[in-house]
Amino acid sequence: MKNMLSRTIGDCAIWICLLLCILLGSGCATPELWGEKWTNEPAPKSRLAIRRVESRSDFLVQFDELHGGTGEIERRAYWLKKNGRRIQEQRKPRYLKDADLPAGEDFFVVDNSGQTEASQTPPMTNNYAQLHFSRREFDLIVQGKGGGTHPLPYYRSHEQMAKRIALTPVAALADATGISLLAGAVAGAVGGVGYALYHSSGWEYPNPNY
Repeated sequence: MKNMLSRTIGDCAIWICLLLCILLGSGCATPELWGEKWTNEPAPKSRLAIRRVESRSDFLVQFDELHGGTGEIERRAYWLKKNGRRIQEQRKPRYLKDADLPAGEDFFVVDNSGQTEASQTPPMTNNYAQLHFSRREFDLIVQGKGGGTHPLPYYRSHEQMAKRIALTPVAALADATGISLLAGAVAGAVGGVGYALYHSSGWEYPNPNY
């Protein structure tokens, strides 16, 4: 009987531990909804392109953007100087449509993204751009002189913010429901241990008639 009691208690203890681990690891729907994965950023292969447009005294930047949360990749274009402050503040730039892209001087782009060291040497030209290893910023070289380091857009869009706000109550309800169910399961397991102890020990409540 003692061996049976030990096995019963051991099995219940294992189940309680497993349920507690799940319980402590639950409630992750809401943090996941507001995590970093919902941020828009340059795609791993951004296909960066730089064009100088003299009529605007500005540079046209084109790159592939990865939409956080959906994984979609979209080709983007914006004016470098005009959107400099917005990008520095991690706000969405004012993107241009394909029909609004003017002609100009295309710069050679040295793409070193994802490399531990420079994989390409600077070209034999005075005008070019060099994408950093992190793929989130690039150096601009104009007439052989440094034109500054410029970050690529990294932001949370209003559309995604609206979706997160709309989904937050649902995620919170899912967290609360999951925790309640798991808590009930743990309580049931604890009750099962007590039940097993009671019936395996052979102990009975005293009869008041005797």
